[in-house]
Amino acid sequence: MINNGSAGTADEKSPWTQPGFIAAAAVVAIIVVLGLVIAITGGSDSASPSDGRADAAPPAVSPDTGDRDSVCGLDAGSQAIPTGAPKATWKLRGTVAVPTAPSTYGPGRVQDGVPTCFAHSPTGALFAMLNIQAAMGDFAKQPGRYPIRKVLRMLAAGPGRDVLKDAAARAPVATKGDTTPGAQVAGFNIVRYEPDTIVIDVAFAGSRPDASGYVHGQSTMRWERRDWKLVLTQSGAPFDAVQPIADLTGYVPWSGV
Repeated sequence: MINNGSAGTADEKSPWTQPGFIAAAAVVAIIVVLGLVIAITGGSDSASPSDGRADAAPPAVSPDTGDRDSVCGLDAGSQAIPTGAPKATWKLRGTVAVPTAPSTYGPGRVQDGVPTCFAHSPTGALFAMLNIQAAMGDFAKQPGRYPIRKVLRMLAAGPGRDVLKDAAARAPVATKGDTTPGAQVAGFNIVRYEPDTIVIDVAFAGSRPDASGYVHGQSTMRWERRDWKLVLTQSGAPFDAVQPIADLTGYVPWSGV
């Protein structure tokens, strides 16, 4: 999944692949957003600014249709594609800083560790993506506290969700947690947006002092049951791909650290 020329070494050292830390390969895919730091060291040496990046051209916006209020009544607000850093309060979820704006973009609710109620807008989807992926990583590190049924509440219906559900049912329960530092949000680019579907490209920076460069990955969010849900790939991964990049050209810089 991580393509930086040193995947074998990263896999050998990654705690996610060691018995007792994780349950199954599908769980490794879920928490890749927190394991990106493994791929970041030396990233600036192996990728040019344009390697693997999505087209930064402004995406088309489809006409607004239907009821756009979220599950807790949060107003949809502006449908404009954000071209600057959205106003947010950043909070740690495990070791990852996530943006919050409960009265505008979300999450309007966090119940049993599950972030829900996001604005039906491009910015609301961005907040949802980052909060959900951080929550999934946190859940995967503490499977006894966060059973799979809670993770499934954040996911869009489809083959990827089914793969994860089946893998979790077969997986042994991890017996201890993990404190590996996670990668931190560094910037974003809205690749495509329609009222009920959005593709977001996010760049991450490492939280280790020896990390350099960035990595990026695209995720899809879909509006279901009056809220944004993360669409997993058919293999159960949260990103279509993860690749190293040297800088933030083409991204809106945005970070809570």
